[in-house]
Amino acid sequence: MWDELGLQGWLDEDEQTIKTIGVRVAAQGEYAVRQTFDGAVWIGSKDYREASWKDFAGFAHTLKLGGFTVYTRLPGPVPEEQSAQKAKLEALSAMVQISWKEPEKKAAKAQKYKLSKPTEPVLTFTSFNFKLAVMEVLMYEKGLLAPKLDAHEFAREYSRRKIDIDAEGYEPIPEIRKWLEKYPVPERLAPEVTEIEMDGGSEIYTQLCPFWDGEDGAFDLNTITEAELRQFPNLNHITLMSSKPEQVLPVLERCSIKVDLL
Repeated sequence: MWDELGLQGWLDEDEQTIKTIGVRVAAQGEYAVRQTFDGAVWIGSKDYREASWKDFAGFAHTLKLGGFTVYTRLPGPVPEEQSAQKAKLEALSAMVQISWKEPEKKAAKAQKYKLSKPTEPVLTFTSFNFKLAVMEVLMYEKGLLAPKLDAHEFAREYSRRKIDIDAEGYEPIPEIRKWLEKYPVPERLAPEVTEIEMDGGSEIYTQLCPFWDGEDGAFDLNTITEAELRQFPNLNHITLMSSKPEQVLPVLERCSIKVDLL
């Protein structure tokens, strides 16, 4: 207590630091500090009595400013003839208590699926379905691409809208498709792709379209170019899932890639 200043402090639980300080602004009420504070109490640019207070249980007012909680207690009953506003200002009374609590820091939202700008040469794909087949090998079979796509985890992280997997998972989810389209597959991993086995149960399809039944040709490889195939020097065999094999078999043959039709 600082009687001559009209100030009173309360120690925190470890009795090492004062976390709450009281300023006795008027003589009403019973408080430990005997003297009143000889000065003005301002909150922002306003006298404390003009600040935007919230009623607290009918006998006090409170407000929060960042990590500060400011609290005033009414000294006693307010005369009925006073207006509500006047009563409020006059009733904010004998002690203004100011408490400090370190604001809780919000945990940084996970950004596991945020794609960074590539810092090395990347492969070029003209056929999205061929890219999916390659990513199935590199991401799920060999674990060489990260993060490993998980649709539910992706939906939880995505903040621009709520992705409802249960409701939307019967079609390719647009945001996941866009992420896969933009995913930069490093050129240095191309030699790791020696064989591609396209299958309706491939993991990458169940992440892009969680409830896909494999009955339609959504992921059929019906178009491909020599340029994208020749990026994979060690690719020698493909189990092909295609509804128009006549369009891709000649290209695969020119690249000396053996094919089995699914």
